[in-house]
Amino acid sequence: MQRRLILLKQLSKLYALKRFGERYFQSEPIVQSENLPKEPKRLGDMIANCHLCHLAKLRKNALIGAGAMKNQIMIVIDEPSAREDETGRWFCGDSGEMLKNMIEKAMGLTIDDVYVAAAIKCHSRGKADAAVLAACKSYLVAEVERLKPKIIIALGKQAFSALCESNETIEAARGRLWRCAFDRAMVAPSFSLGYLRLNQNAKKEAVADLRLALNAIDKTAIV
Repeated sequence: MQRRLILLKQLSKLYALKRFGERYFQSEPIVQSENLPKEPKRLGDMIANCHLCHLAKLRKNALIGAGAMKNQIMIVIDEPSAREDETGRWFCGDSGEMLKNMIEKAMGLTIDDVYVAAAIKCHSRGKADAAVLAACKSYLVAEVERLKPKIIIALGKQAFSALCESNETIEAARGRLWRCAFDRAMVAPSFSLGYLRLNQNAKKEAVADLRLALNAIDKTAIV
């Protein structure tokens, strides 16, 4: 309780400074996942109204996680697209349509079979950095802790870094499973949606990564 009060006081002070035009950045998340609400609606409201980094001044809508709450599969993308930022909804625009096709055509599932989330909740317009990823990480940790997925598909370097705390490139990391840094879930890294849109030849490798994730679900135990 004492720790929670201290954190809330810190947040109150930081928000007050922001109202006067001050800017701040942090290398570690200010809000810890254990202090975040477990109820999806309350957590979603907190994400939608977050002002922990400078992206709050740029965004139109934060992209709140959505989908099956009791499924074993979670997909984490790097960040919302410009269209998703505009609408506040998943599966919008070219990147959203690609994600939907990956789920339905490559994985043989429906969008209702998986839970989707973003490592960075706001569209960055190319202005995301380590401090932004750190500010959002507690939200992602809270989502993973609530869902307890068996496998997480990380589409992009930022998603992979947030989940596994690794500096490996996606090219080096993909093709094998990684242990999530803060959960028992396994992580299957693959290319970001933006990369796949620009590099059509990488789609075959991405499909192989998705099948690796599905095969992991079929195993009775993962060590």
